[in-house]
Amino acid sequence: DGLPVVPLRSIVAYPSMPLSLELGRKRSAAAVEEANLTDGRVFLVPQLSPDVERPFPKDLFGVGTVARVKSVNKTKEGSLRVLFDCEARANITSFLQKRGFLAAEGLAKTVMVPGEGGVRGEALLEQLKKTFEELSKLLPTVPDEVKFAIDTIRSPGLIADFIAANLLARFDNTLKV
Repeated sequence: DGLPVVPLRSIVAYPSMPLSLELGRKRSAAAVEEANLTDGRVFLVPQLSPDVERPFPKDLFGVGTVARVKSVNKTKEGSLRVLFDCEARANITSFLQKRGFLAAEGLAKTVMVPGEGGVRGEALLEQLKKTFEELSKLLPTVPDEVKFAIDTIRSPGLIADFIAANLLARFDNTLKV
């Protein structure tokens, strides 16, 4: 049956990271409500253009993130404030039109690195940390919490996603990750 789709405007969701969004579109709210009736999972899919108000499959990127709805709160304005726990990247294989929302089926893209890549993985991790440190000196707006978190991450894949989520300012660059 596929997972309900929540189209994302100018943002990319990354696995292993929480994401808080305010959803104002009826189709997005319907997708979250449907997810809450089942196992709580949705497909967070970036839109190709943030200007499209009612995206169809042709308006969405071919890769998204499977996420679990952790909490939903209704705002005074009537939109939903939703906290997602992002789980895995997935290639979209097909879209399905449901009553009031779009759904998608996909194949999860999980990268397994035995022992975090051994000596080579450790070297890559250290290089990523060093590059991040150099970049953060050029970008004084990087919060101290982000700098601290980088030091605690031990997975090369997670650190790459974390850097992309916290440093890449241009939407088209975040999509490439």
